[in-house]
Amino acid sequence: MGLRRRWRSIDPVLAALVLLSLAMGTAVQAQTPMALRNWGQNITTSDASVAGRGGWGMAQSDSLSPSFQNTASLVATPLVTILLTAYGEHVTSEGSDEHRGTYHAFVPNVRAMLPVIKRRLALAAGFAIRRSMVYETRTAFLDTVWGDVVEGYEQFFRKGNLFEVPLSASAKVLPGLSVGADLILHRGSITGTTNYTYLGAGGLDPRYLSSNQEAESKLNGESWRFSLLWSSLDWLRIGASYELPYDLHIDNSVAIAGVSGRSHSQFETHMPEEWLVGGQLRLGRRWWLGGEYQFAAFSKFTGVPDWESDMEDEWTASVGFERTMNRLRKGGWRNLPIRFGVATRRWAYRIDGETIDEMSASVGTGFALARGLGQLDLAFTYGKIGKLDEISVASEYWRFTISLLGLEHWW
Repeated sequence: MGLRRRWRSIDPVLAALVLLSLAMGTAVQAQTPMALRNWGQNITTSDASVAGRGGWGMAQSDSLSPSFQNTASLVATPLVTILLTAYGEHVTSEGSDEHRGTYHAFVPNVRAMLPVIKRRLALAAGFAIRRSMVYETRTAFLDTVWGDVVEGYEQFFRKGNLFEVPLSASAKVLPGLSVGADLILHRGSITGTTNYTYLGAGGLDPRYLSSNQEAESKLNGESWRFSLLWSSLDWLRIGASYELPYDLHIDNSVAIAGVSGRSHSQFETHMPEEWLVGGQLRLGRRWWLGGEYQFAAFSKFTGVPDWESDMEDEWTASVGFERTMNRLRKGGWRNLPIRFGVATRRWAYRIDGETIDEMSASVGTGFALARGLGQLDLAFTYGKIGKLDEISVASEYWRFTISLLGLEHWW
């Protein structure tokens, strides 16, 4: 009986420690080679329950397991909600001249929701990383200067991220119909450091001064997103959202050490609108089939002429199944949710004129916390990005995602 009780509910303190042990990690090592390209590497912000079923959650409406993927769904939860998500990832990447394996961890999504008027009006806020740029390269060079053969290496390190802070409100307007609105603060910074080191016999070449260049870009902008959720039928739910186009202001500064120099510039990029639509269909008492489609018209991107010709419309499609969590006394393994799904994504830019496609497959489960006030969810994902014979770059990854959802009575 003791074992069954543990499967039915776990200590929330233990759950928090498990999550925090993973969250202590940061992205200190290289990601895929795509992190070197303009907006860098896509970051998965879905919680583990959404990730486990392939990525869909726009139509989810569960008072004990709210989805922050669609703000309109939050009003269904009468409890104060806190969601923490983290994931660790192992990536193997190969290109025409290198092969590397890296590990890193992210805490990409933190959300909180307050039911101001229960099942009528809810307010929420959070933090989510959308894109990250962590990569390091080292390239040897050999050149002739004034008749002398000069050799050395160029070392480049790129670090930064683009994140968002959503301030959200959701309301129930009709039976089975709720709406949501988000004011999203887009912020971020990207730092690129380039070192040129000249080598001579047995060490540094005293004839040439090594130099260091550091470029920093600070980003900020605001956008609006509107969403709705229709759940009038017990066996069918549909959700959708639309984010308006917005301008992202970029403040650039470049400093050069060794050979003194400094410059500063400012400009704006026009970011495109983004659509999300999803649905789920009940197949039985606990089983659901769901799917989702995301589209962002990055072909309309403007502001950086060197990037514009490479930009591509971004879209993601996902489909999967879920057996929802049960809370029967002494239910044991039968209480556990079962999730699995697949997804495909077309990235927002091209390499050498060729599109970048990502394919992934996921499985997941979860455990209820004591008294049903929250849950701990887990998901495993395997994916591939790019094709070596098309863009000379390919990566594959294994990802472990963990989320801790906490619920608490307000009054």
